[in-house]
Amino acid sequence: MYPAIDIARLTVGERLALIEQVWESLRHGAGVLPLSDTERGVIEARGAELRVDPGAVVPWDTVRAELLSDQETDEQRSR
Repeated sequence: MYPAIDIARLTVGERLALIEQVWESLRHGAGVLPLSDTERGVIEARGAELRVDPGAVVPWDTVRAELLSDQETDEQRSR
């Protein structure tokens, strides 16, 4: 049995960190689940979009930093 986590008590930043941990753990077994034709089509379309306009991509580190900054701002406003 896994320890219970009261997710509602976590800040958004803590939840994002938890999601990253879970995602990282799943990445190691990514080849286990087959992709559907729809999923494969989305991946191929996004790859094609990337090849056409590589500058349109926002790196995860940038997105994460913005989310954490927004969360910090929200927490300061709620005090």
